[in-house]
This record gives sequence, structure tokens and C-alpha cells, in this order.
Amino acid sequence: MVDIQRVQNHKLLSDQQLAPQKPVTQLNLSQQYIGGLAALRVLALLAVCAYHLRPDVFVGGYLAVDLFFIISAYLTTNKLLSNWQQIDLANLYKRRFLKLWSPLFALCTFVLLLAFLFIPKLMQNMLPNYLSSLAFGNNFWQIYLGDSYFAEAVSPSAFKHLWYIAILGQFTLIWPALFKFLAKQNKLRSKLRQELSLLLLILIIVSSLSMALLYKANTDPTNVYYGTLTRAYAYCLGALLAVIVPSARAKSLDKSMHNSNQELDSKRIYFYDLVALPLLCLIIAIWMLLPANSNFTYRGGLLLHAVLCTLLVHCVVVPKTFCNQLFDLKVFSVIAKRAYAYYLWQYAVMIMLREKSTSLGLDRTTSLLLNIVLTLILAELAYRFVKQLNFKHLLQEVKLGQISLASLANLFVVLVFTLSIVPALVNSKPVSKQANAKYKAQIQQAALQAETEQAANDKQANAETKESVNASEKVSSTQPEQTELALEQVKGPYDLQTMLEMTKDDLSKAELDKLGKIKVTAVGDSVLLGCSRALSYLLPNFHYRAKESAQIDKAINDLEQLKNQQRLGDVILLAVGQNGYFNKQQAESLLKIAGDRPVFAYTIFVGKEWETANNAIWYDLAKDFTNLEIVDWHTYAKNNQALLWDGIHPNEKGQKAYARLFARTLLKRLAKAEA
Repeated sequence: MVDIQRVQNHKLLSDQQLAPQKPVTQLNLSQQYIGGLAALRVLALLAVCAYHLRPDVFVGGYLAVDLFFIISAYLTTNKLLSNWQQIDLANLYKRRFLKLWSPLFALCTFVLLLAFLFIPKLMQNMLPNYLSSLAFGNNFWQIYLGDSYFAEAVSPSAFKHLWYIAILGQFTLIWPALFKFLAKQNKLRSKLRQELSLLLLILIIVSSLSMALLYKANTDPTNVYYGTLTRAYAYCLGALLAVIVPSARAKSLDKSMHNSNQELDSKRIYFYDLVALPLLCLIIAIWMLLPANSNFTYRGGLLLHAVLCTLLVHCVVVPKTFCNQLFDLKVFSVIAKRAYAYYLWQYAVMIMLREKSTSLGLDRTTSLLLNIVLTLILAELAYRFVKQLNFKHLLQEVKLGQISLASLANLFVVLVFTLSIVPALVNSKPVSKQANAKYKAQIQQAALQAETEQAANDKQANAETKESVNASEKVSSTQPEQTELALEQVKGPYDLQTMLEMTKDDLSKAELDKLGKIKVTAVGDSVLLGCSRALSYLLPNFHYRAKESAQIDKAINDLEQLKNQQRLGDVILLAVGQNGYFNKQQAESLLKIAGDRPVFAYTIFVGKEWETANNAIWYDLAKDFTNLEIVDWHTYAKNNQALLWDGIHPNEKGQKAYARLFARTLLKRLAKAEA
């Protein structure tokens, strides 16, 4: 009987030890639940995931990350204000970083193991990607690499989306410490709020100005998009909202409604709903329409969007409004609790499927559905079993012989990490800075050559064009001047012997002479840039505008400017679509700019899910546009993959083949026209 009592007492003690303890500090989210925010999290999650899956359709979905920042800052600042005199930073950091880090650790470890076993290409730069992600420094690593967030990198990474988690972790570290420092300097809450408001306003201005000044027009915006300072405006706006209108004050509005007449209650509710619904519609429209490569986006657009999101958050958190009640439905709360897991897994699963889609024979629809299903399953498993890696709690369970399923899952993650980090150290391949050096050098040389060795006849033609335009048109002094767009031309040995060597005698001297008389204007991305010298050897009058990671929008912008400046050639060459989806309307825009000129469009070979879709658009348009000719690089490259150094970009021999293919297609078109 004594033994039974002792066992029962021991079990009771162990249950008390294992029971989750409430933190001493008042910084507890459950104590300050704010209705309505769950739905906003869900909307932001859907927008970001939609952008990842179809950036050609949801062109502004990337902006929704700012709403995550705003909500996170609003909640954090509210908790800090609720206990501003007794802030326990150590406890706050412990809980917050464990909440962020544990699911992150599980994701990174899972991807690491799968990449090592099944997707070797993802092992490129795996070690620094892995470690920087776990250290909340992923954004700095990607800035160092120079890999674009808005285009497919040469070395794909399943961790690219973790830049947001990195910046959120940095804000989580800095803001509470800064808040506590100011709180110690003030004995009055009102004085503290004044100083916080002033500080946050200054930070918002500095952040927005730094983005506007650091952004270079018509270039890839990755550096400013990933920067901690340049993205601070959104977090600061959320914090400012909490300082000016903390959740306690929002709830007091509800109390005042009960104490006032019903007419005033209705007016207040009507006002917030009247503002919230149009705001929501406007924000969704921005998510659908504002492209990542627009100059306005980084010079006011992102800030404007964040301000609108902040106002929407304010309207939604006021109790009793229609939006508050609608957005506080249980279904939103259930999804919002898993939002972090969904965000982590969706992009990683998408990248892994993308790398295996060709070998698995997956079409776009199947790949999309599989991405959604796998994301839901993996995120749910992570949410249920990998919440917080509490090693102390795990050791207590082991000692008492009562290991829970969640603890087993955590233990499994730790074991997988231990077993997989060693092969990762051995097999991680540094690509972007070393293996890509030769190709990067070729691209840089082509760009530098275009700037420093621009042909004298091109300069002369530009001068003549300006003179003719000035003579024929009277420009009003009030009309804004148009910046001259530099056309690039690689200057090389255009002698007949070199051209014959390039074509390996598969073109006659007469055909080469014909090519030498045709003025070609080309727009494209890194493939065109890398092949520019080879094209110039065959086409002495070949001019181009190309840039790494360029999307079709840049090609449209460049071609439009060249048309306005009357600098388009006799033939237009298009080499776009390597870095992501484009739609039929965008492709039609290029053809309409070209007018009646012959247009040649390269098909792409990238081994990605958008390859088939982009190529199909050109073939479809060729039925309606008689001046469009297809240069079938896809078939040629697929049958001659030894010409591609990384499976996408042509090597030295491939560059010559790329140029010869266009030359032969152009000559066939000319022969048809002459027949």
C-alpha cells in the first residue's frame, strides 16, 4: 500500500513537472488576444503563396510580406506596452526565438536530407544557406550571393524565402531591447509613448529614404528588397500603430460604445467598416497589379502599401465592427495558427518539386496540386509535432519514461540533423561565387565591352537620330526630356574568315554577306548576354539590351524606349522567359512594339515548370502574327545538352551554336520573303 502511494505521488509530481508553466511575465499572447488579425494573416499567406506559384498572375503578391511584419510588430509592441515597467527580455527572447527557430530547424533539416539523397542540385551552396537560415542571417547571405528573389537563380535554393524569417528575427532581437532601454528612461507611460512615436517616425522615414536612394532604376531590386534597414518601415509602422492606438484603447472604444447612445455607436461602427472594406479591396488590387520591377514600387509604392495595411489593421482590431466579426471566424484562427508552418513549407516544397518535375513527368497543374497537398501535410505535421525544441523537457520525460509523441518527433529531427550535417559539410557545393565564376566573368566582360567599346558607327547613328528628331519635331519646354537608352554592341573582328569559322562552313559567303547588312535589335536576359559576342561575330549590326535575371517586363520597357527613340533595327530578336512565367498579353506587347518588323523569338530550355508554358505562348502567337518566327533553341539544346554548362546557359561551343541557330532561322525567313 505504501509502495502504491509512493508511485502515485511520484506520478503526480512528474505530471506537475511536465505541465506547461505560465510565464511569470505578463507578455502572454493568449492574455491579449486581438480579434480580426487571424484573417489578415491568412490573406497575406495566400497572397505570398500565390506569388510563389504564379508570379505572372499574382504579380504583386510579394508585397503581402509587409502585412506579416506589421501584424508581428503590432502584437509585440502591445505586449511590451502592457508590461512596460517589468519587461523580462530573457524570457521574451527564449519563447519568441524558440517559436521561430524550432519549425525553421525542422524545415531546413528535412530539406537538407532530401537534397542529399534525391536532389543533388539543391546541395549547391547548401551549407552556407543552411547555417545562415538557422542564424537568422539568410537575407545577408543572399545579398552577398547576388541571387535575385524575383528570378530563378543559376543555383536554386529551397531557402530563398527565409529572408523574411531572418529579418523578422533581427527585428525581434532589436526592438524589445530598444523598447526596454527607452522604458527605463521614462517613469510616465505617456512620455514613453511620445518618445517611441518620434523614434518610430524617424525610423520609417530613414528606412523609406534608404530604399528609394539605394534602388537603381531598371535594375534588379534584390539588395533593397532583402535589406534589414530598407524593410524596417513596415515593422516600424506596426509598432507605431500599437503605440498610438494600443489594443487596450481599441477595446476601450467598445466600452465607450456601451456607455454612449446607440446612434453614436452605429456611426463609429459604420465609419470603420466604411474605411476597412475599400482599404481591403485596394490592397488586394495592389497585390494583383504592382510589379516587382517598377521604379514606383521602391520609391514610394512599398511604403504606400504598408501604410494602407496599417490602416486596415487598425480598422479590423476595433471590436463590434463588421470586419472584426467577419475576420474573427474560427476557420481563420485555425489557419492562422498554422500560417508560419505553411509559409515555411510551401516554397521549399515548390522548389523541390520543380527540380524533380521533369524527371517525374509532372505538368503545371499536377505540380501545383501536388505542391498544395504536400505543403498541407508537411506543415500540419510540423505544427503538431515540432513546435518548440525543449531539450530540458525532453530529458525530464526520458528520466521518467514518459516520452510523448511530440518529443519523439523533436528527437527525430535532432537525430536527422546529426546524421545529415556531416554529408552536407562534404557535399555542399559553393556554386555562385566559384563554379559560376567563368560564366559570370563572360557576362561581366560582355557588359563591360558594351560600355567601353561601343561602336563608333552606333554613336554616330545616335547623334544623327537626335539631329533628325530635333529638326522634325519641336519639343515644348514643358515636355519632360527622355533619357537616352544605351544600345550595346560588342565590337569584334568581323572579317569573313572569322564568320566562316563560326559557322563551320554551313553558310555560304553570300549568306554571310547578307547577314552583315541586316540591323538586328535584341532584348533578353543572361542567356542573350552570355551569347552576345557570338551573335555579334555573325551579325556586325547586332545591338542588344540584356541583363542577368531580367524578366519580360524589362524587355518590354527597353523595346518601348528604343522605339520612342527611333532606334529599332530591321529585325527584332527576343530572348526572354528564362527566369519565370510570362503571359500572352506580355508577349503580345513586345510584338506590338515591333510593329511590322520581322520578330524572332527564342524558345527556352531551362528544365523548369514554366518552360513548356512560355514556349507554348510563342507558338500560339505565331499563328496570329505572321511576322513572328520561332528560333527553336529548346529542341536543339535538349538534343545537345553538352553545350550547356549548367543545364541552362550555353558554354563556349553552345554560344556559337546559339548564334548559328538564329542566323540560319533568319536566312530561311529572308529566303521565304524573296521567293
